[in-house]
Amino acid sequence: MRTIKALFYKGEYAEVLKATSSSTASNDLDYFSYVIGSLSFLGRVQEAESYYIIQEKNLSAVQKAYSYFFLALGHTRRSQYGQAKKYLKQNQQLNANLNSPSFEIQFLVQQGIAFFLFFIGKFEKSALWGQQSMASAFVEKDRWMMALSYDLFANSLIQTGRIYEGLKYFDEALSCALELENMSLYQAIETSQLIFKNEYGVKIKESFKDLEKRYVAIKEFDSFSRANLGLEYARQLTLRGRWDQAALVLESISAPIFQSKNRRQEARYNLRWAELSFLKNQAALGLHYIRSGKRCLEFVDQTYEIQFL
Repeated sequence: MRTIKALFYKGEYAEVLKATSSSTASNDLDYFSYVIGSLSFLGRVQEAESYYIIQEKNLSAVQKAYSYFFLALGHTRRSQYGQAKKYLKQNQQLNANLNSPSFEIQFLVQQGIAFFLFFIGKFEKSALWGQQSMASAFVEKDRWMMALSYDLFANSLIQTGRIYEGLKYFDEALSCALELENMSLYQAIETSQLIFKNEYGVKIKESFKDLEKRYVAIKEFDSFSRANLGLEYARQLTLRGRWDQAALVLESISAPIFQSKNRRQEARYNLRWAELSFLKNQAALGLHYIRSGKRCLEFVDQTYEIQFL
């Protein structure tokens, strides 16, 4: 069990699933949280959901809390907000029914809600819930929880205009991920920080060079981070008048964006094409991308609607 736990907290999610693939291991509830978490982080949320349903009656309160948390995250990232909300409410109810408080479960409730609120563009509320999740993680003295909460809190702060404060919390998150030797988490946090540095012009020459290097170096299997990098890289290339190169980058990230069903990425993807089309004097094509992008906004970050307008 210690090996499976170590693999999970190092971000080796595929290895967790490989190590628990035997029928004996897959039915061992000691591994349950690591398996369902690995499936969710790898974007296999339907499999995670099926696995939870099969084992639901046999799970402890803590295992159920982790299940609701991971399933809510998985559905949120795929813009399936109704399903995500269902699991968040179940986690809140589970926490309310406990005879004695559990900071571990409280963290899962608070961080899950903060994550959901961030994805639907309610950044101030996300930051408030994020503060609570950081406090619970601190009480638990859990570096994995602290890494997640610092990362999300940093994102929320930057979206509310507190740029340099947010960048400092990214540094805290990176420190926690490094202590865990979780390089997949470390690279995801570092990628977010780098994108924001480019977006807000922080040490722009140095940041742009790092963005180019990271986009070229990032592995194909990390499609979520690669798409995010590509969207900002295409934006920077467009601003620099390197339009043909920007178009090539957008074309290269199109498949993973549509496969992931992440509507925030899809909205930004259409926005990048609209900007590029107008600069190339292709007004009709630009309007097409604006209309396509606005269709992605029903339950998504409404700040993009302002950009489309």
